[in-house]
Amino acid sequence: MQKILKKCDSIVIVVLLLLLSVIFVFPLYAQHQLYFGDDLVYHINRIRELADNISHRNYFPQLYTYNYRETGFLLGSFYPQITLYPFVIASLILHSTVNGIYVGFAFYSFLSMFFMYLVVNKICHQKDVALISAIIYGFCTYRTVDAFVRFALGEYLAMVFIPLALYGLYAIMFGNKKDWPYLGIGLSFILLSHVLSTLLCVVIMAILFFVGFYWMSGL
Repeated sequence: MQKILKKCDSIVIVVLLLLLSVIFVFPLYAQHQLYFGDDLVYHINRIRELADNISHRNYFPQLYTYNYRETGFLLGSFYPQITLYPFVIASLILHSTVNGIYVGFAFYSFLSMFFMYLVVNKICHQKDVALISAIIYGFCTYRTVDAFVRFALGEYLAMVFIPLALYGLYAIMFGNKKDWPYLGIGLSFILLSHVLSTLLCVVIMAILFFVGFYWMSGL
């Protein structure tokens, strides 16, 4: 009976996070338009390029030839593109780049809150605290600015996986050896989202590791 109740709690939390993800994008999605941001044109061209290539059965293009003024831009070899595929697939299914982008924002907003809920619950074992932390993280100002003001898609995607990487470091430092894959998975997907965010995360985690190691060794 307790297992059933726990499963019900988990389902309710997942449904709540899904609804909050829809709420995150709905005010702007309802207007069916994107607001001009610093990187808007650049990332829309990336999404449309992948969509055009997939339509022609080229699923992992390296040379971009349909967009960027058809100049033959070798962007696929130098900029992560795997994490863009939810935007691309949604755009193809809905036959709309705008709708596809908002679906992608909602999808990654859900993942951001779910991952934050997961790692906080693992640390403190309190679902209410984990849920509040997830909502605060999901609706924090920086994520909103990245998505709707700057359209800094790389940073927006990287923030989805930062909680996993930080928890992986925490797990290693505090002896939870079974959860070490969180560090590798988190950093890998940050790297596949935004290279600069990866560098910043590695530097910050290195500082945390050495400070934490010094502090624990002094106890």
